Amino acid sequence: MKSPLVIFLLLLGTVGLTAQSATIVDADGWTNVREKPSKDSEVVTRVNQGEFFFWVDPDYNNDYGDWIEVYVPKNRFTMTSTQVNTNTSVRGFIHKSRIVPVEDLENYTGDLFSFLYTLEPFNTSGKRIDYDERGEVYRINGRSFFGSDLEAPDVQIVKAEVTIGNKTIPIHEVFLEDIYECDNDFEIYTLNNLFIIHQWNGDGAGAYELTWVFSEQGKLIQRLVGTII
Repeated sequence: MKSPLVIFLLLLGTVGLTAQSATIVDADGWTNVREKPSKDSEVVTRVNQGEFFFWVDPDYNNDYGDWIEVYVPKNRFTMTSTQVNTNTSVRGFIHKSRIVPVEDLENYTGDLFSFLYTLEPFNTSGKRIDYDERGEVYRINGRSFFGSDLEAPDVQIVKAEVTIGNKTIPIHEVFLEDIYECDNDFEIYTLNNLFIIHQWNGDGAGAYELTWVFSEQGKLIQRLVGTII
């Protein structure tokens, strides 16, 4: 996980990186997302406990009282864009009493579950790369990518695996081919029967937050990736 100093420096550069991964805890198991910061406002969507979204730190914007601005992804595997915005997410508000930032969840300390990337230096072999008029990379295999800002990344993922007991489950490459500059420095949390892997990857303008959510059987439930609002 990135050091507090690195995160602080990143936050100076862009509003978007004040948005961080969170879920909700509610006796009903779900909560409404309101169009405006009021309990009487229209419901634009709802989120379930264990479903992750981005919330905007009220220390950055405290104009909404007890309500928190959130961006709930329209695609639970973040397959649409490198940016968190209203094209890729539903913007709304949740009361602060319901929100639990990912880092406030219970740390997993057992040995039943593990997660591992196999990494290697980036290479262009077998990849179709699009360059802009300045010769800078902006798509790899037709997809926008996380971890580098208009230049070729340094590190790519060869594979990623979840291990549950003595069973190892590979993550499909479609979930790996747009995330770069990863490492095996992450936190693992638990919530009910879920395992949550959370980390910051990349540096500078290419920095992004990545949250994986797996069931207790090792099934991928959600991949939440985000950069700039």
